[in-house]
Amino acid sequence: MRVGLEATGYSRWFERLLAELGIEVWIGDAAEIKTKRVRKLKTDREDAKLLLKLLLENRFPKIWVPSPEHRRPPRFSSGLPACDTRPMNK
Repeated sequence: MRVGLEATGYSRWFERLLAELGIEVWIGDAAEIKTKRVRKLKTDREDAKLLLKLLLENRFPKIWVPSPEHRRPPRFSSGLPACDTRPMNK
C-alpha cells in the first residue's frame, strides 16, 4: 500500500505512524501539486482527490526525504521549545 502526502512541516508524526504500519509514504512537492490543481477551490476533499489521481496516473511529484531514523530532531535556539512570553492583560 502507498500513501501520498503534500509536503508540510506538521506531518512527520503521521509519516512515522504509517511507516510503523508498513505503509509506503510518498511526500509530494506542494508547489508542483498546486500547479496541477484545475479548480481554484482548495478543500481537503479536493486535495485528496487530486493526490489520488496523481498517484493512480503515476504523475505524483515525489520528493526525496530522509527516512525517519535518519532525520534529526528539530533544533531550538535555547534547547527548549519557544513559548509565548507576552504578558496577559486583564
